[in-house]
Amino acid sequence: MLNLTIRGNIRPEFVKAALLDIYLKWKIPRNIEEILVIDDPKYFKEIEKRIPRKMRKEFQETYFEDPTSMSITSGKFDLIIISISSKTENYLKTNSEALQGVISHELMHIVQRRKGLDRKVRADAIRAYKEFRPRIRKLYRNMDKHHVDQIFAEIGRQANFVLKDLYANDALIKLDLGNGILADYSNYYASSGRLIPSINYVKTGHKKITIKIRTDIANSVNYIAGLMPVIVPFGRWYLKNKNKNAKILVDYIGDHYETKMSHISKEMDSIIKYSIKNLKDSQTFRKSFFRRLFLLTEKLIKESDEYEFERQ
Repeated sequence: MLNLTIRGNIRPEFVKAALLDIYLKWKIPRNIEEILVIDDPKYFKEIEKRIPRKMRKEFQETYFEDPTSMSITSGKFDLIIISISSKTENYLKTNSEALQGVISHELMHIVQRRKGLDRKVRADAIRAYKEFRPRIRKLYRNMDKHHVDQIFAEIGRQANFVLKDLYANDALIKLDLGNGILADYSNYYASSGRLIPSINYVKTGHKKITIKIRTDIANSVNYIAGLMPVIVPFGRWYLKNKNKNAKILVDYIGDHYETKMSHISKEMDSIIKYSIKNLKDSQTFRKSFFRRLFLLTEKLIKESDEYEFERQ
């Protein structure tokens, strides 16, 4: 049975109405034990006792590492946290469509996780990395091994989150639930035509990652990759159904966010176009997605100031 816990300055009837709308449009997946809607991480403790004891530490560490909206699964226990703790997301307290969007997004992650998508993404990431490993080893001749490994690890980790978000958002659009996530992303990235105050804060599903705009390779690639859960699914939506609002958001992201990393954005353009055209639940697509990111990473490393022609 689903337990819904709402804490903080959030109207319970508003959240319940949003959940009802989702149910009427889609049906909420069965056997989700907990949905927690809060505006302060301190309220997480209120449901800890309802989480199976052996899972509490894992769930707690996952949430407090990055206290944002997320879904967490361990065994057969599923928890959704809708965390409205950032000022940039206060719109979720008043915009029902946006709230439906973020809840639907997390519900879809659970649906796809139960079907084995997370395992497939992780397995194909490992396969792609192992196949690319000989090229990575060659980079050790010209750059510190630890730094090379760290760059690929950070980009690979972010790519896992991004790819799962691509699948979740694309599936929601196909279920005619795209307007909710469109409202969520539109409100997050723009407010009355102005950039949100935290321009360097990229919303990428399960994780929101603060990006310091600098020459760091992993941060630079991850900044643009973090925009792909908007650009790719909404780009596909526009191409298929000519949804003008989807195109407006994609164009806005391009004009105001991608330009912060114009060089990397141009380098990643082929990966974005490939994903828009070929996104599907297949090993071929996933391995190619990771390989293309790894090839770009290799190229950027070779172009960096730290890359030496001959290491002593």
